[in-house]
Amino acid sequence: MKYKKIDSDYLLRFMQGENVTKELQFFFEKEKIVSGTIQGIGALEKAELGYFSQGKKAYDTKSFEEDLEVLSFLGNISLKENKSFAHIHVSLGRKDFSVIGGHFVSGIVGATLEILIHNFGCVLERKKEESGLFLLDL
Repeated sequence: MKYKKIDSDYLLRFMQGENVTKELQFFFEKEKIVSGTIQGIGALEKAELGYFSQGKKAYDTKSFEEDLEVLSFLGNISLKENKSFAHIHVSLGRKDFSVIGGHFVSGIVGATLEILIHNFGCVLERKKEESGLFLLDL
């Protein structure tokens, strides 16, 4: 992954084969990012998505191993259990032009992934709620 800082923002470019979740965590720690917004476009060759089941109070996950176009990659960054955490939702385009989406769990970059991060520069934390979700503590 390569990146460039522009004022309080960062532009990131991931290379084919990189693990998005691991690279983001490394970046957050290196740049001390604890709150902000994240958005991106690009391609994945593997993705694991989640859907929150309110009845189970847990995520159901499903993995996809195919060429996927990242149509939308949106979320926020905060502290969850004292560690930077990116809460991201994605929409992914398939070869047949159908779309899948959900909570982004992990992914391996296809051709590239380009991400913009806006750093809030303050501490935002998540607390576990009765729903089973870690929600922003505002």
